[in-house]
Amino acid sequence: SDVCSSDLAAPTTDPVLDSTSRLDDLASALVANDVVSAADLAIARGNAPSTEADLVALLFKTERRGNNRANIMRVWAALHGLELVDLRQIAPDDDAVALIDEKECRKLRCLPLSAAPDGAHVVVSDPSVHHRKLVAAKFAGAVVFSVSIEQEISNALDRIYRADAEIDALSKAFEASDSTQALLAAAQQTEIGRAHV
Repeated sequence: SDVCSSDLAAPTTDPVLDSTSRLDDLASALVANDVVSAADLAIARGNAPSTEADLVALLFKTERRGNNRANIMRVWAALHGLELVDLRQIAPDDDAVALIDEKECRKLRCLPLSAAPDGAHVVVSDPSVHHRKLVAAKFAGAVVFSVSIEQEISNALDRIYRADAEIDALSKAFEASDSTQALLAAAQQTEIGRAHV
């Protein structure tokens, strides 16, 4: 199920005091789904994570099972009723990408996928209510969330903005070559004019 910005209260300023945190629920769900061992969870909890994102980051550092990041993210997304998406399989709409600048996307670890009648569809790497409030505040209107691994979001942003940068560079090179050709043609015309005089 999706959560729209209108469903989210104003963000708290201190995540330690965030009454929406589901840190204990997340820890329990990860062990219950056999995604994280009780021993790994104990190691991570020993570092006193104050947010869901802190716990996940600590678990990523202690993970011992293959493909665990996707499984951790899948359980975290499901805890919040959100879908885990594979950004290697999805191309964001240009209109959606234009809704927020690259710097904000990187700061918030989010990527708009589409602009639809039900709101901006945005993928986040942190599905906690607190983080979704921060992201939703950057968009006008409703926001429909999904979740992806942070590295996939970063890679997608790199692909999108690198492609834009490459197109700009090629366009400038083309314009420069047109200007160069125009100057050469004018110089040739000047030389031809001098030769006939």
